[in-house]
Amino acid sequence: MTSKAAKKQAPRKTESDHLKRDDHLRQEHIATAAYYKAQARGFAHGHELQDWLQAEAEYEARKKHG
Repeated sequence: MTSKAAKKQAPRKTESDHLKRDDHLRQEHIATAAYYKAQARGFAHGHELQDWLQAEAEYEARKKHG
């Protein structure tokens, strides 16, 4: 049996948890940037993938260059 104190300890953060958080933040930033790109061109249909890919490339470039 485990003690009550052991049950109350917070779970340890794993590398996987950090990667999930980082991926979530990455997706959030890219989605926001893609939204603003779509907004800037009046939300014309047919450019969603282009907006996403451009936002993703810009995010990766910023991340690479600090």
